[in-house]
Amino acid sequence: MKLPEQVRDTIILSLDEYLETINDQPDATELAEQTVQAIQNGAEEAGFEDFEEVILQIEDEMELEESLAETLEYEFQKADDLELSGEDLIGLIDRVCGLEWEDEDDFEDIEALEDEI
Repeated sequence: MKLPEQVRDTIILSLDEYLETINDQPDATELAEQTVQAIQNGAEEAGFEDFEEVILQIEDEMELEESLAETLEYEFQKADDLELSGEDLIGLIDRVCGLEWEDEDDFEDIEALEDEI
């Protein structure tokens, strides 16, 4: 799924803020929930009318057997060498969610993007 880089930036900032507040190793469940919320927040800030649907779209496109939150939780648990920063987490999130990032200038408008998803 292709999303604007603005969504990526929001995810990174949201996760960095979350990680700063907990000051230690986060629980994988909480980190997964924060990640899902960050994706939704990023989609909302980018102007998606149905930002709640982005998670469902990711789950459908990736043909996940579990919810996105459960899938991320599993991936976070098994990634022992994962650095705890938004920038480092985004690589894992990209892989699990099948996300690709496009510069907003590459999209003619948000409506065309929503039609694509």
